[in-house]
Amino acid sequence: MADHGEWGYSRRVYDIEGLPEESLEDLDDRDRELEYQLDHLYGKWRDWSVTGTNYTLGNGVIIGRYRLVGNTFQYFIYFRLGSTSAVATDPKFFLPVGMTLNTHVFDTGGGRYRAGTGTGVLYDSDANTYYNVNTIAADSGRNVITTRILYGAAKTTSSSPFTWATSDDMTFSGTLELDNTTAD
Repeated sequence: MADHGEWGYSRRVYDIEGLPEESLEDLDDRDRELEYQLDHLYGKWRDWSVTGTNYTLGNGVIIGRYRLVGNTFQYFIYFRLGSTSAVATDPKFFLPVGMTLNTHVFDTGGGRYRAGTGTGVLYDSDANTYYNVNTIAADSGRNVITTRILYGAAKTTSSSPFTWATSDDMTFSGTLELDNTTAD
């Protein structure tokens, strides 16, 4: 029975009572195949252990998630400082192992590149204040998501835009083009 609902699409309703066992297995197989196709069409979100430099994780928390669609890499990074965490000048976060940024599309001449890689928010928990930031990658190897975290024209340091402390955090997300030889 088709129901052409408000949006004009057809919807199937299955009455599974009385269906032979093999029919239920066929439905499970079709569900798995559809999930596989959707993962390849829209990308499946995956966890990754974010690494980088110019910060100390200590007893803080860092969460990385990404998905790939072709050679398009979409990511999310969250870093919350603990009592033994620290932020230095220009914290850098790296792509998952084996992936490289397609710097050819951002070539500024002479083998140099600059790419906007995302946006984010820095949170000062003491002042309950948020700072909107942009992230860029520039001339630091093709596996780097961020080489600068900028609010206005200023870069992030251990004391700027605020002095980093326990429970402060940074969150970033963005979409990048990978070198097509590294995307799975």
